[in-house]
Amino acid sequence: MTDKELHKLKRVELLQMMVSLSHENEQLKGNIKNLNEESATLHQTIETLQKENQALRESATAAPEDKKEFHSVPEAACHIEEILAAAQKMTAQCLEAIQQMGEKEQEVSAKPEKSDTLKPDAEEQKNRANEALHDE
Repeated sequence: MTDKELHKLKRVELLQMMVSLSHENEQLKGNIKNLNEESATLHQTIETLQKENQALRESATAAPEDKKEFHSVPEAACHIEEILAAAQKMTAQCLEAIQQMGEKEQEVSAKPEKSDTLKPDAEEQKNRANEALHDE
């Protein structure tokens, strides 16, 4: 709206616009707070997964004296299965964290901005104000 159009509106209409914008502002602040909290939680999850991943890498590349010796193929196979299960679990956790981050980003980008929905209301109020001026 231009300044000229705003000056033509009645005080009540201007106050209504201010109240609706104030409500929208509070709602958006709440959304930002929630998203920041979710982001912090996801970052903590990622850090935890990275630490676990690093620990697994260190255990896999440990010095030869730290490595367990196996006396049979079945023992070695069991150990390999344990390592693969741990790696698979970490991979699933990483993928889940990444998927959650992607979903949150999609939710944020998919939500229509409230300011867009207010524009038709503002236009409607402007039209009513213009009609009132013409009626007088």
